[in-house]
Amino acid sequence: MDGRQATPHGPEQLQREFATELYNALLASERHAGRTLARDDIARKAHVSTQSIYAYLNGTTLPRADVLERILDAMGTSGATRGRLSSLRDRTDSARRSRRIRPGRPPDTTSATPTTAFSSAAFANPPQQTDHPLRPPPSEAHDGFTTTIEDRCIAFLLALDSAHNALRGVARSIDPMPGRGDTANGVVDASGIYAARERLLLSGSAHLVSAAESTFLRLITVRDAIRTGARLHDALYHAAYHPFAETLWKLRLAIRAELGQPPLTAEALHRADWTDSDRCVDCPAAAETD
Repeated sequence: MDGRQATPHGPEQLQREFATELYNALLASERHAGRTLARDDIARKAHVSTQSIYAYLNGTTLPRADVLERILDAMGTSGATRGRLSSLRDRTDSARRSRRIRPGRPPDTTSATPTTAFSSAAFANPPQQTDHPLRPPPSEAHDGFTTTIEDRCIAFLLALDSAHNALRGVARSIDPMPGRGDTANGVVDASGIYAARERLLLSGSAHLVSAAESTFLRLITVRDAIRTGARLHDALYHAAYHPFAETLWKLRLAIRAELGQPPLTAEALHRADWTDSDRCVDCPAAAETD
């Protein structure tokens, strides 16, 4: 019998496993569809906020069973993967409820509501308040380095994805300039990128840390472009986005090397290069307005 299967899992570890499984299922769905599945579209079909989708993928919030079913429907996930995710969600929920129960006192049935550090017309609909985040929050988690380097890499990638997609939402908005800057700062803060970055800085190899820091700094360049007024279809936004996309792919390659996986080429993934310029439908329009 595998000794690891006999080891009891706490709710934090189960939550990380669930988030990783959900993210892998999303990647599998995107590979099958041959395109990126928009997080806001998944959120709309699942009747939750886009922020909630990122919270599930980041492992900071556990969806209710019915919400998970709608998410999996939106992703087109079925079969064994769907069953595995449903089972893991239920195990995580059960472990969390068991932890809340203390002798001599009733179970804690209250639910803390995730809050955001910003307010903007771009995010007029607040996150759904029906989900129960784990305690403590990820920024205060005390798991230290009990997670693997793969876990920490995935957490960093998810935080990058969360921050960038939220920044795209700001870039679509019509906020006035003062509020726009605050919102751009807020969505990056709320993504968990800073905590994920610190964990990786303290534990990754020099090559991995260098690739991660380059990607982080490119993300900040995207944020600063949006703070100064770049819109989603502007050349200014794309001038910042495509270098970010390139460093993000290089980070993925560095992670593969860290995990002992063989290298990949852009050609092997049917890409012209790592910048995503050949797949960006907005770039021609941006060039015309430059």
